[in-house]
Amino acid sequence: MLRSTVFVIQPTAEITLPKTMGRAVWACALGLIGGRQPDMAAALHDEAGLKPAAASPLQGPFTVEDERLRLRPGQTYWFRVSSVAPALSHMLESIEAQPPRTLELDRQRFEVVTVSSDARRHDWAQRQSYDDLYHATWQESAGAAPLLTLEFVSPTAFLSQGRAVLWPDARRVFGSLLQRWQAYAPALLPDDLEDAFAACLDVDAYELQTRVQRYAKGASRQVWYQQGFVGRCRYRAQRGTPEAVLRVVHLLARYALFAGVGSRTAVGMGQVRQIAGRW
Repeated sequence: MLRSTVFVIQPTAEITLPKTMGRAVWACALGLIGGRQPDMAAALHDEAGLKPAAASPLQGPFTVEDERLRLRPGQTYWFRVSSVAPALSHMLESIEAQPPRTLELDRQRFEVVTVSSDARRHDWAQRQSYDDLYHATWQESAGAAPLLTLEFVSPTAFLSQGRAVLWPDARRVFGSLLQRWQAYAPALLPDDLEDAFAACLDVDAYELQTRVQRYAKGASRQVWYQQGFVGRCRYRAQRGTPEAVLRVVHLLARYALFAGVGSRTAVGMGQVRQIAGRW
């Protein structure tokens, strides 16, 4: 089961928080998981490289003042945690069935309003099986469209030889998604697809900007920065692209909602979704 679980919360008083809250959201998620299954939380924390989860930054009607977010009681804010692994998806389902009454973000207490993976309740909530995602893509009677658009909602970057790459070329974007699919999906895709992505897909249009994530880490609150890009990018398949390759591209584009793209997806980066229709 693939799961994107949205937590809607309210502060109990007027507060300020750091501008970049991805690490705090992930710490909160690990705390909720650890309260029910400590071994799972420890494994997620310690796992190097790819993780079966992604977490969003905090979202909502806050104001930004001197690199901090001001939140007010009575207003609702939200974040989400997504999973591409069965055990973690079942854990999120358990939290949704019996949500906590309160939770903490960066040592500040919030009341929990709702916890849901129901797409009818929130744009970023979703649950779907790997089989349903796969078969829905392969059963499109009209065939896979030659155009598709991805929206990069939080800063996205790819690490290459220790440097951040700030461009959504097809090889890196769909290669990142393929890597996660191969690591966690029950059925593997062909391993040689990255060359096909590079050969068959072109960036057709884009509206992108760079953003800088500012993180405070550890008890010393040491600050470090990570660049990324946000915005929209449309990809066009070249004439003659094999139908099977095009369908895999659409499959991975749908998978992006759950898996995230690029580096540091567990701490708020690489939140991506496909946009339907023409742009």
